[in-house]
Amino acid sequence: MALQISKPKNTALDIDISPPAKSTVRVSLTLLESNARSYSHANGEVAGIIFPFKQNDTLIFMVARGELKNETWDYVYLNPFTGKAMGVWHRGESYSLGDRIVNLLGPIHFGTDWGIFVKIIWAVAGLALPVLFLTGALMYWNRSLRRKWMEFQSRISTSQGT
Repeated sequence: MALQISKPKNTALDIDISPPAKSTVRVSLTLLESNARSYSHANGEVAGIIFPFKQNDTLIFMVARGELKNETWDYVYLNPFTGKAMGVWHRGESYSLGDRIVNLLGPIHFGTDWGIFVKIIWAVAGLALPVLFLTGALMYWNRSLRRKWMEFQSRISTSQGT
C-alpha cells in the first residue's frame, strides 16, 4: 500500500507537518523504521536516515531494494510525530525519459555499472587532461624557451670565460 510520487517532495516547502494538538512526543525510531520498511517496495534494509532540520519537516528513511546502491533506494517520507507516511519516492524506477537520464548520471559519472572495461576507459579519459597539459608545456619549452635558455647559457659561459 505504498504511495507513489514521481519525485521527492521538498520537505521545507511542500509539506507542513504540525505536531498533534495533544502531545509533541515523537514516535520511537524503531516504530518509524518498521513503518518505513513496510512502505518500501522490498521491505529492505535501512540505508540511511535524514533527520528533520526544523520542527515541521519530515523524517526521511532511505530503504535499500536489494544491494546498498544509491540508485535503488526508496525514500520514505514520514511524519515524525505520528509515523504516517507522507510519500514514497522509488528512486531508480523510470517514469519518463528525464528520470531515466537523471538515474544514469551517477553510474556514468563513476563508471560503476558496466564492468572493468568502462572503468579503464574512464581512467584513461581522466588522465588525458594532465597528459595534454604536460605535453603542451614540453612543446612550449622546446619551441620558445629553449632558444632563450640557450642564449642565457651562452651569455653565462662567455662572461665566465672572460
